[in-house]
Amino acid sequence: MLHRQALRLCRGLLCVLVFGCTSCQAKLNDNDIRWVPGIEGKKLGSLTRVEGIRQALSQSDKPVRMFVVHGMITKDANYSEDFQGAIAKTLGLVRGKQYPVQYINRGYDFEVFSGPQGYATHKPSSELRKTSWVDATNNVRLVVYELLWAPLRDSLKRQFLSCYESRLENGCENVTSTNRAVDGRSLINGWLKDDIMVNGFADAMLVLSPMGNV
Repeated sequence: MLHRQALRLCRGLLCVLVFGCTSCQAKLNDNDIRWVPGIEGKKLGSLTRVEGIRQALSQSDKPVRMFVVHGMITKDANYSEDFQGAIAKTLGLVRGKQYPVQYINRGYDFEVFSGPQGYATHKPSSELRKTSWVDATNNVRLVVYELLWAPLRDSLKRQFLSCYESRLENGCENVTSTNRAVDGRSLINGWLKDDIMVNGFADAMLVLSPMGNV
């Protein structure tokens, strides 16, 4: 009996979740979308598919250049390494040269405050990595630029969120133990808080907050 009630409850919650997600969707109009590959971002009536890297390689003797930018959660360098390798394998290319890392100077400085109190936080630079991929004749055919824009975001998140609201231990030496979350958590509870809320949603919170300007 208890099992049946739990099953009904789970089904009910699933229906509510599905209904909630679908009911919030709004219809997109053509002018809401920047269509590619139109130069002016306009929808092409005869477009059936967007040609990929292989098509670009076949139409050019020069190397095709690809720029990769990460989204939420990603915080480690070389996050696109497996992605690049899979593309290169499909195209019959092998790794050519890994160029030195270029650290990006944002051209401004900032200080974090909570009311009148200032906080010292590490301000790492964003990183740009360049990798070339060559064909069987050692000609460079593909050049990939990987931008790691997140170090600043993750430094702020660790300083003001992660070290207090998750079970992190490394990198929290410079924060106060006041209000530090040290309670034990169940597997599901810990996963929701650590991986979903702190490691995921916190990224969007920082970007959408006044801190997002930096």
